[in-house]
Amino acid sequence: MQTVGVPPGVYNVVHGLGADSAGEHLTRHAGVDAITFTGESATGSAIMKVAAEGIRPVSLELGGKNPGIVFADCDFEAAVAAHRTRLIFEHGANLFGHRACLCGAADI
Repeated sequence: MQTVGVPPGVYNVVHGLGADSAGEHLTRHAGVDAITFTGESATGSAIMKVAAEGIRPVSLELGGKNPGIVFADCDFEAAVAAHRTRLIFEHGANLFGHRACLCGAADI
């Protein structure tokens, strides 16, 4: 993310392994204003319960939907080609096949 100009600290990835991990502590921390999680449904359910206690926005990507992200300033034709290739050749047979596309602007 820093390579493309995102300032340090804006985007952080925290890996956790179940209860009492860094992810759980961050999810419960009062200083965390919003939660985004990608993973399996049981963990997503636990996060929703904790987030509801503090009424914080939550974004969950559960069950292997593997979104591809297309930014507004991208080479659109190249992005479409890449997503199409991944969809056709990986067709959900592994963890990396795209099943959703998130676009940076409504006019894309």
